[in-house]
Amino acid sequence: MLAFLTFDDEVEQYLAAAVLRPGNVPATQGAMGVLRRLLALLRRAFPWARFLVRLDGGFATPEIFDVLDTEPGLDYVVAMAKNSVLQHHAAPAMAAARVQIEASGATEHVYLDADHTARTWGRAPQDNPRFIYERIYCARGDIENRIKELHDGL
Repeated sequence: MLAFLTFDDEVEQYLAAAVLRPGNVPATQGAMGVLRRLLALLRRAFPWARFLVRLDGGFATPEIFDVLDTEPGLDYVVAMAKNSVLQHHAAPAMAAARVQIEASGATEHVYLDADHTARTWGRAPQDNPRFIYERIYCARGDIENRIKELHDGL
């Protein structure tokens, strides 16, 4: 499990924590401890900062959301797997995007806000497209390259 930091609008991403775990453990194993410890250290180093936590969908659990929701001065973005409720919320934006695509012939982006609370927490479907915010969440793409380099180095 790896945690990276970025500052303001910088492109550079800094490795802040790395925990070697067995490959067959759930994504969330050890995540609460790393998250709490890292936030405490960052708050001491940057007491006036506002923090944004960006997580893969494997970390979308009630326990992690409970921690994130109670942290002051913290926002978070989680890549959520599609489900019927999110698809329903996204339907008007998807219709608008299709109209824009038809008119421009190019990829178009339409963003919206929606509130969603899961009634149950089950296993994510195998067909797993993501509902994400491109500028914030997708910026993690370069991190994936650093992770691959780390794996190759090991």
